[in-house]
Amino acid sequence: MRGKLIVFEGTDGSGKATQTRLMARRLASEGVPFQEIDFPRYGNPFAEPARLYLAGALGDRPEDVSACAASVLLPWTATPPIRRTGGGATRPGR
Repeated sequence: MRGKLIVFEGTDGSGKATQTRLMARRLASEGVPFQEIDFPRYGNPFAEPARLYLAGALGDRPEDVSACAASVLLPWTATPPIRRTGGGATRPGR
């Protein structure tokens, strides 16, 4: 087996970053190689519509802009890091 993809999913403030940090500490302490991939990768041009939508920059009311339309490009923000590593960890930590 080449590796595993572990996903922490939830709403803002639900503890995803905390759980990721705890798991990273544990894996590092046991010498297990891993790589963290944040999603969506804000700063990537494909994530910009979603960032603007979440910041309220595209309208004051939810119905002003389709959430689906604002997030349609988000999967492209995760593809490059996964392909670049071949799905496997390259080193402990980021």
